[in-house]
Amino acid sequence: MPIYAAPARATDLKGLPPAYISVKEFDPLRDEAIAYAQGLFAAHVPTELHLFPGTLHDSGLIRTARITRREVAEAHAVLARALGVD
Repeated sequence: MPIYAAPARATDLKGLPPAYISVKEFDPLRDEAIAYAQGLFAAHVPTELHLFPGTLHDSGLIRTARITRREVAEAHAVLARALGVD
């Protein structure tokens, strides 16, 4: 499988663009996402890792939940910073 299909399998992460990684506590992909973020940190790639406690893989579907609103707000803030929007 190409590394572009599963970036966590790449052995050299140097030179990748900055990354924002959002992880749900009870997501089956949580450990892989955290390992990928750690690899980016080790390669000195600017990376933000956000872990949302008490959340499930699809918990973002509950739009009115406080944690979902927080996650969306954080993602918007990261995007605004990346785009230079205040």
